[in-house]
Amino acid sequence: MKKKLLLLSLGFLSLFFGFIVANAFAEGWLDWIKKQMQKKGATSVQKEELTPVNKESVLLQKQPEQAEKEQAPLKKEPSPEELIAEKREKEKQAKEELNKQEWTIYLVSASPKQTGIQTDVIKFSGERVLSKNLSEKGYPETNYSLFFEADGTIVWETMQGHPELGRAFWRGELRTDGVMQGSLTLQSLKADVSEDFYFTTIKPPQLPEEVTEVEEPKEQPSVSAFVTHSRKDKQRKR
Repeated sequence: MKKKLLLLSLGFLSLFFGFIVANAFAEGWLDWIKKQMQKKGATSVQKEELTPVNKESVLLQKQPEQAEKEQAPLKKEPSPEELIAEKREKEKQAKEELNKQEWTIYLVSASPKQTGIQTDVIKFSGERVLSKNLSEKGYPETNYSLFFEADGTIVWETMQGHPELGRAFWRGELRTDGVMQGSLTLQSLKADVSEDFYFTTIKPPQLPEEVTEVEEPKEQPSVSAFVTHSRKDKQRKR
């Protein structure tokens, strides 16, 4: 009986230790499998990150503005020679536009005392310009300068000089719709007198048949002439 009990106890002990060893072995095996799987997963992720397609996707997701700047082609700035050539081409086209016709303009004085409408004809020829009315009074044709505004408006300026009458300052603007408008200033040499006009190529709705020409600013009487005239009046009264 004692031998049987001893054998049974030894059998149970062997089974118990065998179970513990088997369990430990199984847990170690599972841990080893998990570690291997983790290593494979990390390796695959690293390989994916190294591909150029994934790099672009990561850049687009994390830094879209920076990625667009890096991928966008760089704009080449024009050289000074190209800018000069572009300006000359614009001036050439502007002169062709001005030279293609004679411009009939309607002038209104800036002074409220003068309400009449005057007319004139502006003619561009090559790089020179003249006024029909002022040309008849002895003003020569002159060169003009060109400028360009951001909206495409062509701006021209010039000064006409007369040895006896004075100077005429012109500034005109040719808009993109074909309308010309601007200003004229007449300065007299004999007296410190000037007169301003505004002009446009748009015909006024009520324009008289006879239109006066642009008149030169009249000289104002001097103080000495006024005093002399007043003395003569006093002598007459006496």
